[in-house]
Amino acid sequence: MAERTVQVTSRLGLHARAAANLVRVATQFQSSLTLQRLDGNAEADAKSILSVLTLAASRGTDLKVVAHGVDEQEALDAIVGLFLRDFDETEKVDSERFSRAINELRCKGLGVSDGIVIGRVMRLQEGTHEVYRAHIADADLERERRRFRAAVRLSRRQLETIKDRAEKELGRGHAYIFDAHLLFLQDAKLTRDVEEYIVKEHSNAEWAAKVVGDRLLSIYTQINDDYLRERGSDIEDVIQRLLANLTGESPKYPNLSEDAVIVSTDLLPSTIAELNLNHVKAIATDAGGWASHMAIIARGLGLTAVVGLRDFYHHTRTGDQIIVDARQGEVILHPTPETSEHYRFTVHEAGPTAGVQTKLECGPVTTRDGVEISLRANVELPTEFQAVRDFGACGVGLFRSEFLL
Repeated sequence: MAERTVQVTSRLGLHARAAANLVRVATQFQSSLTLQRLDGNAEADAKSILSVLTLAASRGTDLKVVAHGVDEQEALDAIVGLFLRDFDETEKVDSERFSRAINELRCKGLGVSDGIVIGRVMRLQEGTHEVYRAHIADADLERERRRFRAAVRLSRRQLETIKDRAEKELGRGHAYIFDAHLLFLQDAKLTRDVEEYIVKEHSNAEWAAKVVGDRLLSIYTQINDDYLRERGSDIEDVIQRLLANLTGESPKYPNLSEDAVIVSTDLLPSTIAELNLNHVKAIATDAGGWASHMAIIARGLGLTAVVGLRDFYHHTRTGDQIIVDARQGEVILHPTPETSEHYRFTVHEAGPTAGVQTKLECGPVTTRDGVEISLRANVELPTEFQAVRDFGACGVGLFRSEFLL
């Protein structure tokens, strides 16, 4: 047996993409690999992405890596090296609630993708219908397990298609999100736990998948780190896809008008990837944060987006006029003629890439005591270089070069 202590130094912690890289390396070796939190809170199988994510290992977490088997030293060196390289990768706001002026409704949230848009609401409800429990007789348990496995295979094919489309439309830098989704479906912990629940509880596959999914999601709600907590939406995305395929309820997406603003309680990454976004001008959701994968994709697509609006969705109807102002982190429902005219006059319905109205000077920032600070950008894709110039950064401080492969 070989073991070594490491610390998570990656700024985003051991999140989905980092965990996926860790699992890929770990599965190359025959030896068993275990990660243990030194504070004694958790232990994980390094070959299971779901198990790794439940460590909730944010930046600064100390872990013990334990390898046992024929190639334990090589495995340990590879895993420790990955930690030292920050997993071979390179990324809050509370606000006021509602204020009403006659028929105009304003809601403050968090702007996560820049722009100002005037359009019409297109409500989009996430998730499947209610899932009910059914008793499965002993003679039918094997057939129920096969039905679950078939849903997993179908979900995998769908996600592979979504990933291919995301690579073409967003680039490989954003399609990585669906690599983690595919690993969830391949993870023995998820499939084994669901099948065990089916057999032990004589439960239908839908109910078993929901119970196991809720258990995993409950772990994420207790994570203190904001970025890692946002990753719970990835598990929810996969579970919702499994449930849809088990129930036969494929998502029905509406035809979008040319000025559509998608309004939803939350948008899962695969939903955005499956939508025809040619006519979508903006997104507004009750949930979400700056680090959510929905926000990352919105920025990649250049879609104006405001998230964290709480109960805004229930105040809207498809066809309502809406203004999404990501610069102020605000959405305005049923704007008065004066409000609409103000926005039309000031932005001329500029698209989300209108960016900063006045380019800032480049150069070092000087503190009051004379210390010069150079501001440089964290860049994932070459398409972001223009934003670097627009926001007055002096250059690129960190570039995700793996996306050039």
